[in-house]
Amino acid sequence: MSMAKPVSRVVVAGAIAVLAVPMAATSSPQGQGDVALTRSALIRLDAEVARKRALELPPIGARAQLRRLQLEPGDLLSATSVRNRALQVKAGGGRVLAAKLKGQDFIPRGVDYDPVSGLLAIAAVSQVLLYAPATGKASVVAGEFDFANDVVFDGAGGLVIVDQGAETNDEMPLDGAVWRYDLATAEIAQIATNKELSNPKLVARDKKGVIHFIDGGSGDLVSPVFDVRWDVLYRIEGKKLNRVKAVWDDAGIQATAYDIDRTGWHWIINVGELVRIRGTKFQQPCLPPYPLLFATGLTVDNNGDALVLDGADVLTKTRTIRAIDSNCEVTLRTARKLKGSRGLTHVPDE
Repeated sequence: MSMAKPVSRVVVAGAIAVLAVPMAATSSPQGQGDVALTRSALIRLDAEVARKRALELPPIGARAQLRRLQLEPGDLLSATSVRNRALQVKAGGGRVLAAKLKGQDFIPRGVDYDPVSGLLAIAAVSQVLLYAPATGKASVVAGEFDFANDVVFDGAGGLVIVDQGAETNDEMPLDGAVWRYDLATAEIAQIATNKELSNPKLVARDKKGVIHFIDGGSGDLVSPVFDVRWDVLYRIEGKKLNRVKAVWDDAGIQATAYDIDRTGWHWIINVGELVRIRGTKFQQPCLPPYPLLFATGLTVDNNGDALVLDGADVLTKTRTIRAIDSNCEVTLRTARKLKGSRGLTHVPDE
């Protein structure tokens, strides 16, 4: 499909401002201050809406139950607050199946699937839900979270959770944390403690099992006038998982979706702009503009194709899943039954 020029809408004080920006102009850290401020406003508003909605909901009960789903390699998984469902997008045809959380509500953010335990983890702001599609059983991670935004299984029997922290006076949270939940013992502990984190919001694991996360408030200022900062990409080091090292702390990241492919490239979507990082290389893998408004889910499959869940309620009620292959060909996987969905992962090949 051809890539049309994207239009971003920013909602501020009830008014809608329309900003049409060629994405080629946003790939360079220099000269993109206005775009960065616009994206920051969208990201903050998106989080604020989720935070307020989550405060209105009672905690998920201990006897949570969903319908069973029969997963196959290549299936995509997401979650939606519309009728509180886990979503399965079948490989190939794009048929969407759903498993509803009976009698309870949640606000999904990030998701991840572990083929070893057969669990789907759903970050849901104040709680984290663990769901076994094969049985339909669900449980809640033991822990208190201010804003659990994303999750990843660490490949060693644990689940890593990034908590953006509490919001104070409508400012960016400054007390975020990274947690590890042990699936066997149900114990939870804070990790990455030797760095004063501001706003850890997205997390992924590379093929070696190293955990990386993106922090949304510890980078350099985008502008000397406004308190808006670039994101920083970190990796967690050490057997005790208490050390972090910056992988990328230069300008250029304002992430809303993140994953790592098998070759070590970090795929990042800045609202609607796709970039990649490996070592000291910062690039756009495809020529812009991209047909994306506000990506909230990204997973790179076994073929190296990027699958993107696009759409956030601050801009549109519409959701689409698109595939971007190594030749930069964009294809629509599905746009059906995705309303309210958030986060994206896939079932790996056996």
